[in-house]
Amino acid sequence: MFEKLPPPNPEMDHAHEDNRERRVVDRRRILDPDIAKEIIEFRDREFPLGFRHVKELLELEAFTREHLETLQQAFSNSFYGSWSVFPQTIPHRGPGGLDGVVHAAMLHTGKVLFITADETTLLWNPEDTTPATFEDPLNQPHLTPDATLGYSVLCGGHAFLSDGQLLVVGGGGYGPHAKAIAGYKFNPTSKRWTRTAGSMVHNRWYPTVLTLGDHRIGDSHEVLVVCGHGAGDMEIYDEATDSFREVTSGDTKPFPNLYPGLHLLPNNSIFYSRTGWGSAERERLIPLQATGGSDDQSAYFVFTGPDTGAWYTIAPFMPSMPDRTKGMSVMLHSSTAPYLKIMVLGGSDHSNNNSYEIIDATSLSPTSNWGAATPFPDGEHRSLGSAVLLPDGTVFVCGGIETINSPCALFNPRTNAWSAMAALPSVRDYHSVALLLPSGQVAMAGWKNISIEIFDPPYLYRGARPVISSAPSSVQRGQRFDVGSPDAAMITSVVLARPMAVTHQTDTEQKILELPFVRTGFSTFGTIDTNGAVTDRFGVGNNFDALTFAPGNHGFGPNLFYFLRHDSNGFSTFGTIDTSGAVTDRFGVGNNFDALAFAAADLGYGPNLFYFLRHDSNGFSTFGTISTNGAITDRFGVGNNFDALTFARQQRPFNLRDDQPQWCGHRPLRRRQQLRRPDLRPRQPRLRAQPLLLPAAGCDRVGRDGP
Repeated sequence: MFEKLPPPNPEMDHAHEDNRERRVVDRRRILDPDIAKEIIEFRDREFPLGFRHVKELLELEAFTREHLETLQQAFSNSFYGSWSVFPQTIPHRGPGGLDGVVHAAMLHTGKVLFITADETTLLWNPEDTTPATFEDPLNQPHLTPDATLGYSVLCGGHAFLSDGQLLVVGGGGYGPHAKAIAGYKFNPTSKRWTRTAGSMVHNRWYPTVLTLGDHRIGDSHEVLVVCGHGAGDMEIYDEATDSFREVTSGDTKPFPNLYPGLHLLPNNSIFYSRTGWGSAERERLIPLQATGGSDDQSAYFVFTGPDTGAWYTIAPFMPSMPDRTKGMSVMLHSSTAPYLKIMVLGGSDHSNNNSYEIIDATSLSPTSNWGAATPFPDGEHRSLGSAVLLPDGTVFVCGGIETINSPCALFNPRTNAWSAMAALPSVRDYHSVALLLPSGQVAMAGWKNISIEIFDPPYLYRGARPVISSAPSSVQRGQRFDVGSPDAAMITSVVLARPMAVTHQTDTEQKILELPFVRTGFSTFGTIDTNGAVTDRFGVGNNFDALTFAPGNHGFGPNLFYFLRHDSNGFSTFGTIDTSGAVTDRFGVGNNFDALAFAAADLGYGPNLFYFLRHDSNGFSTFGTISTNGAITDRFGVGNNFDALTFARQQRPFNLRDDQPQWCGHRPLRRRQQLRRPDLRPRQPRLRAQPLLLPAAGCDRVGRDGP
């Protein structure tokens, strides 16, 4: 007895389209086929109208309480997850007359910033279940700089800055407002709003805001602002000057709808997903050439200069295509091909909003196109539904159905499979928000509803979460970094999750990036003899990367082993190990060292030198030398994906390198000869885990630049 999977879709499920056996393996076995057959035959024979009580099922001798527990688990929270209501309700503290929230942003402090339906802002601490869970920020936008010039940022757009602050632009409340021409920044640490030094050229209501890749121009940190009044009118916010400037050339897409769904791709181009707010009906009734574009016309924008660029059309518009306005789009990263996909789901047209589409956005071209519109397996029509990327790589879909106890679903991009989830108790569609919390839970809220509902995904019922004992406050693309955990042996994946900032089913922020990793742990020094006997001799410490032996005395004593090991910042130290167990750091050598070998002979650079490989942020390796007086010299570049180095007496250094793609600057598993870690094995499979959420200021660079 297995769970049921949908049929393969060749547009999205290349790995399974010709492999039915693999799909059978992927399904989860619930009961042994023999006992499942006996249950069905017993039911048909003794209870043709079906079992009325579990006691009737237990009358079957072959059916044991162990089988019963298996079924209970299969149809329990570990299978469907569960919803609960947060103990405190959302207070009314603003000047407006409506209750609830319309915007939500997950801050790096662990708190959530709400822009509320009563036209103010509110901080919520998901970990505090007392009334103190809600807190008023300082310098509310509608009162800053004063009550005359300030305005409500409700119905504005937002994205995170490089320092973790949230930028909110435009808004003005429940309709366009001439004063909504400024930007406001919220500092999560000081809990204070400040107004940007400069204002936008255009006042905006329902704009989309997108954080651009770092250092697009020099040391720039920029944010793109698009639409907000039924036209493109793209502007760029510059963190350095705290001001806005217009895109002067290439801003040709009209965007007759609002809140257009935009995503930053790893190559820094900007993808338009056809989602947004409003209706594309007007565009469907007139030729595309008359307007230069359509809400339904997918496209991507490429910057050609500081303030110039161009839109490129893909996926030609067809009248039969579903209207995805009032739908939602998410970007799906993967460590295997296709590496990047965009998924759109739901929409405003009841005739086709019971479907979703996926496009491979790894490498876009004029021939790129969406896969076929595929119906949701539950048959539900979803308008204004929410989609949340979970840290296990799945997509949680909730809301968008105008009924209580509405179906929720979980999509697995790896298998193209959907699973039913626990029903959502409240109606959550117009002005609803859902976002991932650091706990791995999903919070959902909305307007005209003062409750916050919490969804516990199935992974929270499959054992205790690993504990993170240490992690860096920020990481850069290409940087190797350490995460400490007493549960290292049980961790099966590591991901970076960029926090969400969502409103009106529009979120340019959320990303889940799976990272290759090795368990560093505590290293043991030992021996291997030629008959296969492996013997641990003594422990040496943490984070060892390379080991070699040098006969003779090279300044530190005779017949020593020499090592490289790194600290939490990726800085490597050169040192020695003697056979009595003494481990001695000798001197620092630099960052990102991967391999070490020794040659007594003069190979052109001098005798008795250590030879190394180290990589840069792009994974390119350099070959060089280390002398025992601490001199580190790069000699020449050797290429990408080198992992190990050894010396043969024929005076030719040999290396090993891995042809697998590298992600985020991390190196593949090192082949080490004399150090053994009980938790480390060559070619370990990629691992899957509970969530690791780092501050926005830390993971945004990885999220923006992509793998």
